[in-house]
Amino acid sequence: MRFRLITLFVAVGLFATVYYGIDRWLDKRPTQWMKYSQTKFRQHKDDEGPILVFVGADWDASSIFVKKVTFEDSSLKRFLRSRSVVAYYVDLTHPPSPDLTAFLRGIDRNSSPTLAVYPNGMSREHVVIDGIPTAKEIIESLEPEDG
Repeated sequence: MRFRLITLFVAVGLFATVYYGIDRWLDKRPTQWMKYSQTKFRQHKDDEGPILVFVGADWDASSIFVKKVTFEDSSLKRFLRSRSVVAYYVDLTHPPSPDLTAFLRGIDRNSSPTLAVYPNGMSREHVVIDGIPTAKEIIESLEPEDG
């Protein structure tokens, strides 16, 4: 009986160590961005999962800040993982392709940094955040509305 109890505690301890160790390791990994393409984006059209599209540029200090600081916030990264958020990056460093131009026209923006958030996939209206959002603002914008 005592051996089983010790084995149980050791197993629970190992599980907790591995689980929290993996979580911390994932927190240290940079946000995984998908390169925006209209084809990939349309594949999520009927998906009920949350989508975000970050519009930025390598020459824009605000975009760099959002990408390197805001999106590296551990609470935001955990939230994105827990909700299986699909994250796209639209790069305005070079002249935009026709696909990107159409996307930007669709959100009525053409500047960086801009964040388009689709809390329920493409099934509902999107939220646009201009400028430098906080991790809390992004999390709140991804919360699906009831109804």
